[in-house]
Order: sequence, then structure tokens, then C-alpha cells
Amino acid sequence: MKQYMQEIYSQSHQDYLFCMVSDSGSTWLSWVGDGAEELVRESYEEYEGGEYIIFRPATTRKLKIVPPLMKVLENRKEE
Repeated sequence: MKQYMQEIYSQSHQDYLFCMVSDSGSTWLSWVGDGAEELVRESYEEYEGGEYIIFRPATTRKLKIVPPLMKVLENRKEE
């Protein structure tokens, strides 16, 4: 999956690319892009390193995924 994400990212002209996959008990978030891991590190206390983060129980992008990312990006803009 990471290889496919990297291919899409290289064609996208975006700063970052995130992929969220959920099942009944957890949500996995993976990313590619320069600085994406640092963004994740600043956004989620749960992040312990690696190529993805797992949220348990499963969550939605509107409640748990997007708001922390946007908050960090907005704070960076203000600096």
C-alpha cells in the first residue's frame, strides 16, 4: 500500500498524502510526503513512531483525524 501511495503522491503535486483504513475495531492512518511524519508526530499523542498510527477504537476522519492535523498546520501558518 505504501508503494502505491508513493506513486500517487509523486504525481499529485501535494505536500502530503494520507490514507485512512478502518475496520470494526480500529482505524489505521498512513502517510507519505516530505514532513508528513513530523506533522503526524505533532498532531497525535498516540504516535509512537513507524509508518502508520492505529487508533482504537475505530474513529472517523471528522472527529479524530482531520482536526489535529489542521490545528498543527494552522499554528505553523501563524509562526
